Amino acid sequence: MIFSRLGAAWRGAARRGKARQHATRRGIRDNFSGRGSARLGWAWLGAARRGNNAFRCAVTPGNFHTMSTEQIEQQPDIRSLPLWKDWIDRNEHRIAYGFTVTMEEMEEALDGKRGTVAFNIDVFKIREALRHRGMNFSERGLRGSGFHIMPANSNANTMEGMARAAVNALTAAVVLGSTTDQSQLTDQERQRHEAATQKAAARLALLSRKAPNAINAAAKQLEAA
Repeated sequence: MIFSRLGAAWRGAARRGKARQHATRRGIRDNFSGRGSARLGWAWLGAARRGNNAFRCAVTPGNFHTMSTEQIEQQPDIRSLPLWKDWIDRNEHRIAYGFTVTMEEMEEALDGKRGTVAFNIDVFKIREALRHRGMNFSERGLRGSGFHIMPANSNANTMEGMARAAVNALTAAVVLGSTTDQSQLTDQERQRHEAATQKAAARLALLSRKAPNAINAAAKQLEAA
């Protein structure tokens, strides 16, 4: 009787030991499962960080596993950076002489208001890019309602205006350099000042034949210095 009770007790202890082993194994599996979920989470974050701006805009934790690459590429509101280049890419089929775009459309595309620094910089970038195609992107004649690409036959007028502005700026530089009191300058500063004045005068001579008085005055003052 005693031995049978001891045997039963031993078997019960053995069962409890196996139960503990099973519980421990389940805990280990759950632990590794949790670590796996954490790793998947970090993998998602890493993928989002490595993706481009369009991917980051489209992908969320809720649709990461359900959105295909084709679906992401078809999102109409996804825009790439910089926004000024994205605007050119999206309007490539429309860009031509005479093309007009409203101010509201530009503000929405560039995500900014007219007159702000960021908006003006983006418009400048667009204007610069289109200038390399022989196109002048301007507000002229629209009274602030938008922008348009000026006709090709207006480029000559624009170029002449740019040349006049350059002549006026160089003339002002020569006058300023020629009338500066160089006694207030050190020898090193005077050398730099004279070199800058001479360079401005030389460029002015190349750009314009309509300002001989300014060039002659600058040359005389340089000789007397």
